[in-house]
Parts: sequence; structure tokens; C-alpha cells
Amino acid sequence: HRGFQGGGRTVRERRDQGIEEAFEAAWSHFYVDTAGTGGWSPAVEMAVRVVGSERILFGSDYPLESHSGATVGELVDMVRNLPGDASQQVAILSGNARTLFRLSDLQVR
Repeated sequence: HRGFQGGGRTVRERRDQGIEEAFEAAWSHFYVDTAGTGGWSPAVEMAVRVVGSERILFGSDYPLESHSGATVGELVDMVRNLPGDASQQVAILSGNARTLFRLSDLQVR
């Protein structure tokens, strides 16, 4: 799409170049993860506001950020304590990855 290279850096520029719809469509294919947040919930809360809970995957950044079961547990607890309903938390913790990687039929034991 024209404008993605060297142009359309702001909302106004994308609108003026007629690429705002293409930009939004492309952006909707991006996912982010929770790795690198150090369990700091405001970073994940901001991601929920920007990309939506349906585009966030749980990430532990093992072995760099989380180095034990306890630190992974802290990160899971951070997601479980995010504002919003339980379905958003489940989506971030496992549902989005299962959908993205087509693991819906996989039985977890």
C-alpha cells in the first residue's frame, strides 16, 4: 500500500494520503505480549486500551524476566488482577494463543 514506506506517519497524513483504512486493517493483524513488563500492570492495561485484550498474548520472557515458577506465577497473577472481566484475562493467559496458533482442539492436562 502506498504511504506505508516514507509517508503516513501521523493520523492526519494517513487520512490525507487515503491510507487510514489500510493502516487500520494492517494494525489489526499485530499482537503484543506481556513479556518485558516485569509484572507492571499499568503497561498491560495500556496495551489492553490500545490493541484490545483479544490481541495480547501471555509472555513470561523466560529465562530473562521470569526465572522460576514463582516469578511466572507473579506474572499470571498480574494478568488475573487486571481490570475487566474474567473472559479478557483468560483470553490473555491462554485463549488468544490457542486461537492464533490453532490449538483450540488441544487437550490441556
